[in-house]
Amino acid sequence: MDELISASDDSPSEIPKTRNPRAHLQAGQSPRARANEKLRTVLSWLMKWHYSSSAIVRELLGTTETNYLPQLLKKRYVRAVPAPSLLCGKIWMLSQDGLAAATQAAGIEISYDLRPESISHANVKHTLAAQRAILGLRAQNIVHEFHPERLIGRPDLRGQKRPDVECVNVERNVKIAVEVELSPKFGRELDMSLIAIVEGLRLQIFDCAIYVSPHQATLDRYRQAINVDIPEWWKPETPNKWIRSNRSITLSDTERSRIYFVHRPDLLLGLEQLG
Repeated sequence: MDELISASDDSPSEIPKTRNPRAHLQAGQSPRARANEKLRTVLSWLMKWHYSSSAIVRELLGTTETNYLPQLLKKRYVRAVPAPSLLCGKIWMLSQDGLAAATQAAGIEISYDLRPESISHANVKHTLAAQRAILGLRAQNIVHEFHPERLIGRPDLRGQKRPDVECVNVERNVKIAVEVELSPKFGRELDMSLIAIVEGLRLQIFDCAIYVSPHQATLDRYRQAINVDIPEWWKPETPNKWIRSNRSITLSDTERSRIYFVHRPDLLLGLEQLG
């Protein structure tokens, strides 16, 4: 697994652009073929994530072009949804025509709610940060295929929480859980999150896990937490009450080596929330 990422103790502070995100749009394609591929790329991205931002789409396409999504709006492929709490001011989702085109291009149907009110604005910043994290990991050739949490079929079970994104490194046939940490976890919340990752490793739901955060202090504390016993918690009949158990989970050296930490100081660039 060390080939997938530099090291859990020396993760890169910035994701190098090791691949041209638009390389697949070149190689002698005609302008029309490139335009169609560009459209399929964006529509597929929106279909998977439900929505995105202009900045993320520019990163996806590897361009500084600012008018592409407004052009798709005029062609009725997308619709703009106000996001007044974010600096970007709005996000973009598929229209009915865009969903039809994305479905035809993908050859499969994916559950997609076309109603703007279906978007939970409390989760928008986290979802956009997860998109940027995946773009960075993909640029490093760490992940190839991915499924955001909303597309993960299995339900959350106790001790088996679905990660923010499930990925696959196709070249090495490695399943990867990606967790994006914007707000640091403490106490029971952190213990249960780490235990869920460990259980996923032990059940072979995934082969390794990557925590991505803009905060180095958060990653350092998480790294320390997996090097000591992690206490288990249980919930009695009393509502909203958890009790720390006398039992704990000890990670093996192999399990620790499969949990990586990536510092992305630019993860929230342009996505910060307004007062």
